[in-house]
Amino acid sequence: MDIEERTLLLQKLKGRREVIARAWHAAIATTSFVPFSVAELRTYFADMTNLAISFLLAESSDARPAWEIGATLVCLRYTKPEALERTQQVLGDYLARDLSAPQIAALYPRLVILLSSIASAFERQAHDTLLVEQEQIRSALVTDLRRAEDELRRSNEELEQKVKERTDELRAAHERL
Repeated sequence: MDIEERTLLLQKLKGRREVIARAWHAAIATTSFVPFSVAELRTYFADMTNLAISFLLAESSDARPAWEIGATLVCLRYTKPEALERTQQVLGDYLARDLSAPQIAALYPRLVILLSSIASAFERQAHDTLLVEQEQIRSALVTDLRRAEDELRRSNEELEQKVKERTDELRAAHERL
């Protein structure tokens, strides 16, 4: 694809950036609860759409923009497989929609790399996030266990002291008799 074709295709894809971003968000919105406003999400999806478009038309084979998209989805809390599946469907459809056969043929290899790299980063980020969350839970459980052990130890010491005091009282009462 020459510079002129690339520029025309870039303009065409950038022209539908908002449509793609909104369709993408709508497709995965019901897959997860996310702690962001609709306005914030629209910004994220527009930015990720820009990354996808730029990646498709870049001359470089650097997959980092695609990885960023996959990782961002997980960071936004879209962690279910359905979110990834719908992401791939929307991007595959909307990025190739209304393009000529030669344009699709030119973009196809990059689109495959884009979608597979998004999936790879999505899985990697989901895995890493899960490990961090598991460690946080484990740490909280250990802290609670230590706190409970300390309370039990103090309770046992108090009980032993009361038993000793009561034993001394009973011994003294017995000696008085």
